[in-house]
Amino acid sequence: MQHQSLLAPALLPLWLIAATPAVAPQAAPTNDYTQLVVFGDSLSDNGNYFTATANPPAPYWHGRFTNGPVWVEQMLNHLGLSPAELDDRAVGFAPTGDVLNLQVLPYVAAHAPLDPDALYVYWAGANDVFQLLETPGGDPTVMIAQGMQNTGDALLALVAGGAQHIMVANLPDLSRTPLIVELGDPNQSNAVAQLATTYNTYLAQTLASLESALGVDFTEFDAHALTTQLVLDPSSGGFTVVDARALAPTGVVAPKLRRYMFWDHVHPTTKAHSFIMGAALAELGVLWGDVNGDGLLDARDFRRLELSYGHCPPGTPADLDGDGHVDPEDLRLLRALIY
Repeated sequence: MQHQSLLAPALLPLWLIAATPAVAPQAAPTNDYTQLVVFGDSLSDNGNYFTATANPPAPYWHGRFTNGPVWVEQMLNHLGLSPAELDDRAVGFAPTGDVLNLQVLPYVAAHAPLDPDALYVYWAGANDVFQLLETPGGDPTVMIAQGMQNTGDALLALVAGGAQHIMVANLPDLSRTPLIVELGDPNQSNAVAQLATTYNTYLAQTLASLESALGVDFTEFDAHALTTQLVLDPSSGGFTVVDARALAPTGVVAPKLRRYMFWDHVHPTTKAHSFIMGAALAELGVLWGDVNGDGLLDARDFRRLELSYGHCPPGTPADLDGDGHVDPEDLRLLRALIY
């Protein structure tokens, strides 16, 4: 597959702002959100693509593109929200154009004025990159400019609709995925890495432009930094395999699954989703793993977690992976966080 060199994109389009919202988006006090509303692709899809297509099948977990709950599902617990308070519109394979036209705009049209106390999450763009890689002669400048236009329009629609709390995630380093690693082509890997970095640079500029024009303050989640950290320092997440997929193309799942960062060719395991969730929580002022609430991660959190074993209600800090139970998996996650 041929890919042209990535030239700096031309100045990206700015949005014509008719009026500044009366109330600007801002950070909400911890656990004061009324619901979690999500827009994006397979990294956040909690079964929407499966409902429409019956894919992906088992051993994918209940239609998720991984082996368990995705990060936004896990985050509910730590925001004190129930599963009923998650409105997940994300759909697998969706590029930013579909996220705008099939998710955000219909949602705003149906729900405006939007709940000002909800947390809105936007994470998209990876499929724009993958579509470019599959298009001979594809122009990265055009792809990035269109991605920024779609993203800006989506965020503007949310703000205009009344959303006050909006989190935006950037792209992970897609060159680290097994899909690219398995090609064994350093040039290809470097091109993909540069694509993600360039996309993120312009995303940051787009967010800054919107913040300046609208007087808003988005919560920015650096997914690129997190995934890079986990790959370069696997022990920080309790992983030992970060360059291969746990689920083989034959459908066979590798033993010792919890050691794997990637479930398939591009999607993280549910354990890796936990670390995505933890990093996102940090941007909201929530210290993931602080089981006893003292603002520290230390041995006292271990003791409190062990005393909390069993079924638990939403909002239980010891339930690190948000599955409704405090169990040995939570203990393993805490161990990776502290040590």
